[in-house]
Formats: sequence, structure tokens, C-alpha cells
Amino acid sequence: METLEKPQKKWYIIALNIFLDVLIVFLIGLIALFIFISPVKIQGASMENTLYNNQLVATWRFTPTSYAVGDIVTIRAGEKVIIKRIVAVGGEQIAFAYDEGAICLFKNKNGEWIKQKESYIKEPSVIKASYETVTVFDSVADITEGVTVERGKVFVMGDNRNVSVDSRRYGQFKTTDIISKMVFNISESGFMNFIFTALFPFSKGETQ
Repeated sequence: METLEKPQKKWYIIALNIFLDVLIVFLIGLIALFIFISPVKIQGASMENTLYNNQLVATWRFTPTSYAVGDIVTIRAGEKVIIKRIVAVGGEQIAFAYDEGAICLFKNKNGEWIKQKESYIKEPSVIKASYETVTVFDSVADITEGVTVERGKVFVMGDNRNVSVDSRRYGQFKTTDIISKMVFNISESGFMNFIFTALFPFSKGETQ
């Protein structure tokens, strides 16, 4: 008995199926972006050299439920929305003191003041007048008492300490003031920048 061979699919049918599969994945990805990601446009220089003026960043659309030191978050500060880095969370005790000519962040660990390694800072912090809500000591040996970050609050600062307006002026922020947490940077020349710019309404994260 003669067996019938299955007809071979035309190359353009195969190509069309591949195109449709890719299109479906692309559309699902866009829908996921709309649901989970909220883009923020940076204004100002206070997060340099991590984030730059007019740069787009992707933030988690839903209010975060947990926070850690190093997280970059958008925060409601009065009528403004600012974007800063968390440098201390509830329960931590911090202090600021001069070390090698710069104002540095220290944390109390078992009764000892430990200088924090902050490789993301653009340049040494030298403007004492920026520290309005905290005391700046002449040296670590002069620290008499620090500031305890209250439970349910965070202390935030910009990476460009000499121009940033942050918790040194506003004080500690409640975690309920946090709007979103940064997920990733969006390259200025990349495809993601085109997608976010073309399809998303974005909010502005003022950084001064």
C-alpha cells in the first residue's frame, strides 16, 4: 500500500509563524511593562554619577514592601517627587564626621563608629551647610551621639552629595512616602529608551 507523504510547508508559512510568535512575545512583554514598570525622567544632577539629567529609569510601579540600604527610590517630598539612595533604614544609628577632609557617613556597630564605603559617590562631600538636620563632627573621635533612624523610616541621600537636597534637609522619610523602587537604567541610545519614550507617559523625579 502506497503511503502518502505529508506536504512540506512553504518557507513563507514558516517565516510567518516565526514572526507571529515573536510578535506575541513582544506584545506580552509590552503589556508586562505597562503593568509592572513605571518610567521616571531624572531632573538635575544630584544622583550623578549613577543617574544623569534627562535620563530615563525604570521603577517598580507597585509600592515596595521592603527596603534595603543601597536601594534607589522615588519619594514624595511635599509637592515634589525626588529620587535618592537609601543610606540607612529603621533601627540603624548614623553620624556624620570629617575624615581626610571630607564629610563621611558613619554607622554605629556594637558601640563602634564604622565609616561606610560608598563607592557610588561622585565626589567627596565638603559643603557643611547641606547638613541641616544632623550634626557634622570634626572627627570620628568627636562623635558624641548619632541619629537613630526610626522604625518605619529611611534616611536618603543623593550620590552627588555637594548638590543634593535630601534627608539632610527634609529629615527622615516614612516608608509610606516611598512611591517606587528603581529597577534598572534605560540606555539613552537603546531600543528600550525608544519604547519608553514613545509609549509611556512618564513622571519626573526631581533630584535637586
